[in-house]
Amino acid sequence: MWRIDFKIRIIEIDGKKIKLQIWDTAGQERFRTITTAYYRGAMGIMLVYDVTKEATFENIKTWIRNTDEAR
Repeated sequence: MWRIDFKIRIIEIDGKKIKLQIWDTAGQERFRTITTAYYRGAMGIMLVYDVTKEATFENIKTWIRNTDEAR
């Protein structure tokens, strides 16, 4: 069963509290509407791929395009 893993962490940098929201959608297309909604308000985005699977690296191009379009 595919699911979204979601974590929130509050960190402090230079005396400022920063809220990190980390979403792991495993690149599943069915979660695309959720992820693009969160791109809009994001201050940063980290995309991750599996170094043992070339297709996941190739998919990074699509995810970059998706983030650019949403922002």
